[in-house]
Amino acid sequence: MKKDIEKSISNLQEEEKIKKEIDKFVKLTSEFFNKENINNIALEEEFSQRNSKITGHLFLSIFVFGISIFGVPTFEQLAGLLNSVLSDKDITRQAIYKRITEKAEKFFEKILSLAIELTIPNVIKLNILEEFKHIIIWDSTSFQLPKELAEYFKGSGGDASNSAIKIQFGYDIKSGCFIHKLQDGTSSDSSYHNNFVEVFQKGDLVLRDLGYFNLRGLEELDDKGTYFLSRLHQQNGTILIQDFLGHWIKKDLLDLVYNLHEDIVEFDTYITTTEHRFKARLVIEKLSEQMKNERLRKLRKTCQKQQRPLTKRAKILAGFNFFISNIDKKYLPMKQFRLLYAVRWQVELVFKSWKSNFSLHKFKSTKIHVVKTFLYAKLIFIFLTSKIIQIAKSWVWKNYHKEVSEFRAHKYFKTIALKWMFAIVKYPDTIENILFDALKFISQSCIKQKKGDRKLPCEILDKISDISLSNPLDTTNYVLS
Repeated sequence: MKKDIEKSISNLQEEEKIKKEIDKFVKLTSEFFNKENINNIALEEEFSQRNSKITGHLFLSIFVFGISIFGVPTFEQLAGLLNSVLSDKDITRQAIYKRITEKAEKFFEKILSLAIELTIPNVIKLNILEEFKHIIIWDSTSFQLPKELAEYFKGSGGDASNSAIKIQFGYDIKSGCFIHKLQDGTSSDSSYHNNFVEVFQKGDLVLRDLGYFNLRGLEELDDKGTYFLSRLHQQNGTILIQDFLGHWIKKDLLDLVYNLHEDIVEFDTYITTTEHRFKARLVIEKLSEQMKNERLRKLRKTCQKQQRPLTKRAKILAGFNFFISNIDKKYLPMKQFRLLYAVRWQVELVFKSWKSNFSLHKFKSTKIHVVKTFLYAKLIFIFLTSKIIQIAKSWVWKNYHKEVSEFRAHKYFKTIALKWMFAIVKYPDTIENILFDALKFISQSCIKQKKGDRKLPCEILDKISDISLSNPLDTTNYVLS
C-alpha cells in the first residue's frame, strides 16, 4: 500500500514537472517573433535601417506566415496581407520585391538557425527506446527549380530541369528536431560527405536508406559510439564470416543465401573493401513470394530505364533483405531488424506533409535570393510548428498511448496562421493563448487512426523496447559448416 502511494506521488510530481516545462517552452516559442529582438537581428544583418518603412519584424512575419497561408504567394498577395495588418501604410508589391536581396536571404537564414536551436526539454521528449539518446532518420528530398538557377543548384537535365535542389534532413523521432543542408540536385546520397558523421553523438541511433550506404561513414559512426541500422549494399565489398573453427573466410552473399535453412539468420561478420574493414551484425531475411515478386517488378523497371540487363545474381538476391548494424544484441534481437527499419518510412510522411501543406517544393521566381528567402521562410514555420507538435505527440503518447498525426497537425497550423500572424504584429500578449489552444486541439483532434493490424511508429518502437527487455538472449547465430 505504501509503495502504491509513493508511486502515485512520484507520477504526480513527474506530471507537474512536465507541465511546467511545457509552459516554459510555449512561452519561449511565443516570444520567438519578439519585435525588438527581430528588428535588432535585421539591423545586425544590415537588412533594414531604424527608420525603415518595412521593419525586419514586419517583413519576416508577413513572409513566414504569408507563405504558410498561400503556399506559393505572389508579391501582390504578400503586399495585400501586409496592408491588411497595417492599414495606415500603403506598401506596394514592388516595395516588397526590392527588399529581397542577399541581405534578406542572410537575415532569414539567421532566423532559421534560431528556430533550429529552439530545444525541446528532455522531460518532454518521447519516452521510447530509452537505450538511445536520439533516434535519427536520415533522408533527403529534392525538387526541380527554374533552369535559370542552374549555376547555383545543378540539376540532371534531360527530361528534368537543369536546376534542382536537394535538402538533406536528419529527423529525430524522440525530440522532433531537424538537421538540414541544401545541396545540388545531382549530389549523391552515398558520398561520405553526405553521411554527416560529425553531427551524430555517442548513444544516438541512425536509421538510413540504402542510398546512404558508405563503409567509411559507418566505421566512423561506430568509432564514435553511434549506433546504426542500414540495409547492406549487395555490391559493396567482401563479406568475412567466421567458420566453426574460428577462422574468418571470404563469402559472397550468394554463398550465404544458398546455405540458408531458416527464414531469418544472423552472422557476426567483417565487411571489407580495399580501404576499410568493418565488423558488424549481418541479418539476412527471406522475403515472401509476394514481396519478392514486387521487388523484382521494380528492379526490371529500373533496369529497362537504365538500359542494362537484369542478372541472375540480382534476381536471386532480390528475394532477401540484408541488414547490417552495430546495435548490441541485448537491445535489438535479429527478428526485430526489419520492424525497426520500417520506422524509417516515417520521414517520408514528414516530407509529404511539408510538400502538401506548405508547397515546400514549389517556386516561381528565377532569382536565387527570392528562392532561398522563400525556402527559409517555409522552413522557419515548419520547424517551429514541428516542435510544438512534438510536445503534443509526447504528451498524448505518455498519457493515452496514442499517436498524433503530424500531417493533420500541420494542416491545423496552416488554418490558424493568419490569426497567429495578426497576434505577432498587433496583439503579442495573445500569442501564448493561441499556442496553448493549438496544443489542446492537436492533442484531442489530430490523432492517427489505426488501419487494421498495421502498427504505428511509436507502437513499433515500444514493442521493440519491450522485447529487448523481456528477451535479451534472442541472439541466435547461424554458423557455416
